[in-house]
Amino acid sequence: MVGACLGSEYGKKFDEESYRRIEETSQDVLENNVDGDVGEWSNPNNDANNTIEVVDTIYIEELKTTCRTYTQMVNVNGDAKIRDAKACRGKNGEWKYEKET
Repeated sequence: MVGACLGSEYGKKFDEESYRRIEETSQDVLENNVDGDVGEWSNPNNDANNTIEVVDTIYIEELKTTCRTYTQMVNVNGDAKIRDAKACRGKNGEWKYEKET
């Protein structure tokens, strides 16, 4: 789950719809966007919005997988949080949060 990088305290501000949107958008952006592209979503139910920009893509030979670094900005009711993180493609094909960079 890519949205896990937000942290539990900040994540408490999200409703179920926001979690669904952030995960869908993150997976879509990491799968389909080229480096430098930005994806975004918003949830009018709680004034939450998010942007995610892919920064770099690398293939890690020893893990036999592709990883992408990205910058994610999440805003809930005017409280914005920006994180630089990395996600790698899991064996099931989904992108999985690895670490904050």
